[in-house]
Amino acid sequence: MQWKDTSGKGTVHTFVTVHQKYHPAFYDLVPYNVSVIELAEGPRIVANVVNIAPNDIAIGMNVKAKPTPVGDRVALFFEKE
Repeated sequence: MQWKDTSGKGTVHTFVTVHQKYHPAFYDLVPYNVSVIELAEGPRIVANVVNIAPNDIAIGMNVKAKPTPVGDRVALFFEKE
């Protein structure tokens, strides 16, 4: 295994929209999606698609990576391309 740069582009392979409040840290985010993104280079990763209504996410939708600062770290989200 090794780290490789990618284009940051991919497609939604599958997703689920979470409506239940399972953990206090996520209460304000409900509803949110957990998506499997297939990168253009082949690997699949789990991430959120942001800046889109939950009902507008679709399998096969083109997305692009959106690295976002979260505290002192960076989280990887995706948004519609």
